[in-house]
Amino acid sequence: MKRAFTLLELAVVLAIIAIVTHFAVRGLGEYRNAKFADAADRQLETIREAALKFYSDVGRLPKLTAQTNDAGEVSWTLSELWKKPDGLSACRHVEHDGVHLAVGWNGPYLKLPFGRDRLLDPWGNAIELEDGAGLRRLWSDENNIVTNVCHYGASGQENCRKSVSLVPDGGGAASLIVTVDAGAYSGPVECTWYGAYENSVTNETVSLPTSGGQVVFKDVPCGRKTLKVAAGRTSVHIVDVRSPVTQTEIKVQ
Repeated sequence: MKRAFTLLELAVVLAIIAIVTHFAVRGLGEYRNAKFADAADRQLETIREAALKFYSDVGRLPKLTAQTNDAGEVSWTLSELWKKPDGLSACRHVEHDGVHLAVGWNGPYLKLPFGRDRLLDPWGNAIELEDGAGLRRLWSDENNIVTNVCHYGASGQENCRKSVSLVPDGGGAASLIVTVDAGAYSGPVECTWYGAYENSVTNETVSLPTSGGQVVFKDVPCGRKTLKVAAGRTSVHIVDVRSPVTQTEIKVQ
């Protein structure tokens, strides 16, 4: 004859199932948050790389931009990274002293999911607004230029904050050291760097009296620069100025 479960036995089984389910759900939640945290860290690095590309093309970091929704609410966004600002020209190629340069906004530097007009972290929090707890995710300087972006993890608390600086490693400017090998050429050498600044071109030239040597440019704005060395023949190179001291060697054939 089959023995039926007693009410006590059934209660014990249900309790065990509930405990196992609790720990399973908790484990899945922790796994999910760990994956989201990794994604949030990668998102900060992606924003940093986008900002540095913007810096190279425009000559400055992106500014906070006011954006008004249908309800009339104003939010401050990083939209310069995916929408061309009214004050900037689209990227165009110009000739300056015989050197062809790309100047202007060449985005989008970040692509948002279809239908979205703001950045959200993996937990769905708006990066460009303070949340209900007043956690600040965008930091800017006195000129409204964004310097840091951060997230606050799954718990959304100050002690969980992870931040990344958008400022190049050299800060706003760096020293650029150019070592020139002019080979058999024995005349003067002229070395010039060119870079974009918003809608114009900025540059600086240093002349060497002998065939080659070392040129030190101080306070060069960080970002991608074009170098032209004239030593009998003209040589054009690209250098990415990011570290406090950036060095490059150029051999003029």
